[in-house]
Parts: sequence; C-alpha cells; structure tokens
Amino acid sequence: MSKEDYRTEILRALQARNRACSQFERIFERYDALTESINILASKSSRQKQRSRAVTENEASAETERLNNELAELYKKQASNAQQLIDTSNKLAFVQKELEKITLEHGEHESEGMLQC
Repeated sequence: MSKEDYRTEILRALQARNRACSQFERIFERYDALTESINILASKSSRQKQRSRAVTENEASAETERLNNELAELYKKQASNAQQLIDTSNKLAFVQKELEKITLEHGEHESEGMLQC
C-alpha cells in the first residue's frame, strides 16, 4: 500500500467516524444547554430561598412584635379589670354594710313601735 492509499483510508475512516459521531452531536449540545439551564434555575432557586427566608424572618419578627404588643394590651386590660373587680367588691361590701345598718335601724324602730302599742 502506498502513502496515498493510507491517507485516503485514514481520511475515509475519519469521515465515517465524523458521520457516526455527528448524529450524537445535537444530543450533546442539548445536554449542555439543559445542564446550563438547570444550573441557572438552581442558582435562582437558591437566591429565592434566601430571599424567602429573609422575608419570612422579617414577617415573623413583625408578627412577634404585633403579638407582643397585643399581649401587653391584654395584660393592661387584665390589670384594669382586676382593679375594677376590687373596686366593685369594696363598693359592694360598703353597700352591704350600709344596708345592714339601715335594716338594723329599721328593725329597732319597728320594735320600739311595737313596744309603744
């Protein structure tokens, strides 16, 4: 075999290889594009999760503050109600004593009236 024959044979073999491999070339290109898209989406997803955590933490902080304020208001209302209960209880005790006095005085006047008859 001559040098030309070897060259021609090598050229044919390379062309056959290229034809055989070229059918898979699109698959590799699409795989590369798909891999790049996945990486981009993963990066976006990661950034979105970080933003969501920050927003969630801010919302949780705001919600905690709101609940603490609401709790403080409830404690104030509880203290006010407790004071009103004490005041009302004291007033009731006073009114009961007054009623007792009046009842006793009224009872004494009736018994005096009976004695006079």
